[in-house]
Amino acid sequence: MKLRLEFVLLIAIFVGLGGFAAYSAEQSGQSSLGARITSFSSSDEGALALYRWLEQTYGSVDRLAYRPFGLAPTDGLLLVLGPGERYKPAEVADVVAWVEAGGVVVVADDVPSPRSQVSPLLEAFGLRLERIGQVVRSAEVVHPALGIVPVAELPIQTQVAVTATNQPPTFAPLAVAAGKPVVTGLRYGQGYVIALSSLYPFTNVGLRDPAAAALLLNIVSWLPSGERIVFDEFHHGFGPATNLRTLLAAVRPIDREGLRRILAALRRADLNETGLLALVAEADRLG
Repeated sequence: MKLRLEFVLLIAIFVGLGGFAAYSAEQSGQSSLGARITSFSSSDEGALALYRWLEQTYGSVDRLAYRPFGLAPTDGLLLVLGPGERYKPAEVADVVAWVEAGGVVVVADDVPSPRSQVSPLLEAFGLRLERIGQVVRSAEVVHPALGIVPVAELPIQTQVAVTATNQPPTFAPLAVAAGKPVVTGLRYGQGYVIALSSLYPFTNVGLRDPAAAALLLNIVSWLPSGERIVFDEFHHGFGPATNLRTLLAAVRPIDREGLRRILAALRRADLNETGLLALVAEADRLG
């Protein structure tokens, strides 16, 4: 019985540390992610500010993380922001079917095709990211779809443009820079594809610009009423196989108060049922 309890406790410790790692990532941000624009990161290039802003404004916001890739009927808008892992054919097919049924996918990256990890997804909608040949830092709004919240010029830092491979009739440039579209819209089935060749407006530093905030409010206006906004963290490496080492390596710096609480729960455990329940409860609270 004691051996069994020790085994259960060991599992609980890993659950507790995993919850602590996720908690610390949310509170402190993740410096090791570098320029990856994940909603877990509070660095300048991260998107934690956007996540929290949307959460406060719209309420129903979630992360597609720590579970198999898939979209629910209640998911209305998917944000795919410069992922570090390539979309697989089955995942592309899932998104395409979801958009056809009425979903809205926002795809942003500043890496040209085919190197961009979103290339397979964009290609499924007949879109590509192509190098402009110069750095552009602002874009002119040219379509009323970005006029719900008035904005004339957008902060765009990129060397890439969005192009349509077959010029579908429902494709429209929404903002242009150096004569090239950098924000585009595409009606696809019952849904929409919004493609951007810049990540800057989504970042913690970019969102400080009122024009970037206006852009994002216009984009979110496509969200179907009562449905959820989802950040694709799966393709930033936060899938169901994410292990404890990955989580702990991502935390900056370790939250001492969170660690103190975990250690206190471990001391209370003492290989008995009451202590084990206390540990699980603490892990659940932190997670």
